[in-house]
Amino acid sequence: LDAEDIAHLLTRYFTLMTDVLFRWEGTLDKYLGDGLLAIFGAPFQCDDHALRAVQCALEMLEQLDKLMASLPADQRFAIRIGVNTGEVVAGYLGSPQRMEYTVLGEPVVVAYRLQSLADPGTVYLGRPTYELVKDGFDVTYVDRIQTPKGRREIEVYRLCPSHQSTTPSP
Repeated sequence: LDAEDIAHLLTRYFTLMTDVLFRWEGTLDKYLGDGLLAIFGAPFQCDDHALRAVQCALEMLEQLDKLMASLPADQRFAIRIGVNTGEVVAGYLGSPQRMEYTVLGEPVVVAYRLQSLADPGTVYLGRPTYELVKDGFDVTYVDRIQTPKGRREIEVYRLCPSHQSTTPSP
């Protein structure tokens, strides 16, 4: 595709994904090329942050399927989603000329790693997220992987699409 077609397609995609994210009361941290970083539980704390993140991920896949069905074959693509839970540093970072709200810490790096390992069209979870949502979703164990820089191993789980509750709570 030429640059103008890619820009138009990404705008449609980001609009759809951002709408889904906001329905689940997530925070858009930033767009990263053709991806995005979303946060649940910051800057506004919520007890069900992991549940909201997983439900949001499932709805993102569902809405993407609908978008892809409306596009010509040469414009279709799949996404991968990584969801991880943990304590992060959250706040405004940058320079006096430009500050952005963002999150830093190993849970963010692990979420990115999960996303990069996921098969197209799937959601991978880190163990902390798995522990918080395992009773409400079908999840299968995938493997143990090294964290970036080999600091420790993490367990990887795959969210199975058989339980897709995609109605935001009131």
